[in-house]
Amino acid sequence: MVKLHNQTKQELADELRHIEQATAALPEGVAILNEVNRIEWCNPLAEQHFGLIAERDIMQDITYLVRQPEFIDYLQQTDFSEPLVMSPARHDDMVLSIKLIPYGGDKRLLISRDITQLERIETMRRDFVANVSHELRTPLTVVNGFVENLQDMPDLSHEKDAPCLVLDGRANASHGKSRV
Repeated sequence: MVKLHNQTKQELADELRHIEQATAALPEGVAILNEVNRIEWCNPLAEQHFGLIAERDIMQDITYLVRQPEFIDYLQQTDFSEPLVMSPARHDDMVLSIKLIPYGGDKRLLISRDITQLERIETMRRDFVANVSHELRTPLTVVNGFVENLQDMPDLSHEKDAPCLVLDGRANASHGKSRV
């Protein structure tokens, strides 16, 4: 009976180590919060994202450790369908996507994902679109001005006036002058 108990205990310990290794390999930070937002468990990536130390911070209220108002407001919500995007206070150059998933009645799974690179790419995309838009508008403005000038010119449908315009344009072009 004691041998069976020790064997079962060893199997459970092995299974727990296996689960801890699997959660440590996840590309997201994971923390388990109880009904009063105390940290029951977290993986190493959650420690890194939130500046936690598991041995010290287990059973601490996460709002004492992560003090951003937007994070605290998010925890107090009841609808977690949309993630919270925030920069942790201890990592100004990092951007996290935070998702809270209720489970087991009164527990919540806090998932954090580093989206810094995605945010940088999105910023580059916005800047690129703004620059391209500006660069396209500039020549279009010039073309629009040219068209307006042509529309304001007298009627050049007379056959004798049209060659003069062509010759005048060639002469100005050869002297480095443009007639716009």
